[in-house]
Amino acid sequence: MLPALEFDLTAAATEIAKQLKIEPRQVKAAVELLDAGNTIPFIARYRKEATRGLDEIALRAIEDAIGKARELLARKNTVLKSIHEQNLLTEALQQQIVACTDLQTLEAIYLPFKPKRRTRATIARERGLQPLADILLKQVRIGMSKQDLLRKYVCPDREVPDEETALAGALDIMAETWADDAETRVWLVEQAFKSGRISSQVKRGKKEEAEKFEMYVDHNEAVSRVPSHRFLAMQRGEDEGILRLTLELEDERVIGEMQSYFLENPQFEFFRDLQATVKDCFERLLCPVTQSTVFQTLKERADEEAIRIRLFWHEVVTIDVETSQLLNLGQPVFDDVAGHHRKVTHAHAVLGVRQARGVLEGGVDGAKLACAERHALGKDRLASCKRLGHHRRGGTR
Repeated sequence: MLPALEFDLTAAATEIAKQLKIEPRQVKAAVELLDAGNTIPFIARYRKEATRGLDEIALRAIEDAIGKARELLARKNTVLKSIHEQNLLTEALQQQIVACTDLQTLEAIYLPFKPKRRTRATIARERGLQPLADILLKQVRIGMSKQDLLRKYVCPDREVPDEETALAGALDIMAETWADDAETRVWLVEQAFKSGRISSQVKRGKKEEAEKFEMYVDHNEAVSRVPSHRFLAMQRGEDEGILRLTLELEDERVIGEMQSYFLENPQFEFFRDLQATVKDCFERLLCPVTQSTVFQTLKERADEEAIRIRLFWHEVVTIDVETSQLLNLGQPVFDDVAGHHRKVTHAHAVLGVRQARGVLEGGVDGAKLACAERHALGKDRLASCKRLGHHRRGGTR
């Protein structure tokens, strides 16, 4: 029986620390506290000595990263066990799986060994057409006519009544074989993020319900430039059955590059058939899986960004005691344009305070403080900031 891979916390902590630019011992301490059932706010506030001052943003990043590392390890064990039970696990393949650093690549490696549902290719194999597909895959001249070769695989008892059916089945096997190529799948995802576009269209009969998704009714945007909030809005429209999202690639260029990659011998009798098969492989098999992978990646990135934004604003509005005393938070420090008292507890003011603390601690006067806060509070607050600076110098409000 194949032994399961064990989780190496030290190695994982080292890798996460490298990504977050912190020390491995900080990561290890945070993971141990999280595993013990402590919450992130508790660790951030009351276990600073153990984590050496990690804040909630860093702790959340560690929690996410260690969760992904454990998920990857569990999937590796499942993949290794499955391939081992098929008696197909070689030493080189095992090393490749163990060394894999992300789930997407791991799934691409596992795909050729994954138990498949009943597809056109599996039906063709059941009809005895795998040997014909093997001949086509070699792309070596056969020294006879196409019809003479195909005639050998005609078998009405196996539902292969003629040469055309035999060729179609063998080409289905080839299309699936090429679609299972891990390097091709990874390359297509890279192409999608480099030059792909997301198209959003309203579904037929849903125009009246599309009012809240009006800006996405006929929308097209580069994958590399779509912001998280916009992608989530389009995906919500699709989930509600109003929008249809599609991934658009540079089909002609991509198919041409795939043909150059898979096809080796222009003199091969079936060369034109193989060219058409590459196109079928791309459009029927690889496009849907590439779209699914790209959209899933965008969704994960959007979720991570949403977490970072929530934690950022939590940090912004949680002012430490020193800063609170410094600017008398909660007191009507200045008046707004309408003459109403305002308190320096608004999130934007807090951001300005955070940015201005370095200026204050440097001992410069209130005029520079006003300039620092102007950047965060806006030009309409400039006069108020100047009055605040005047107050800091001991003047009257």
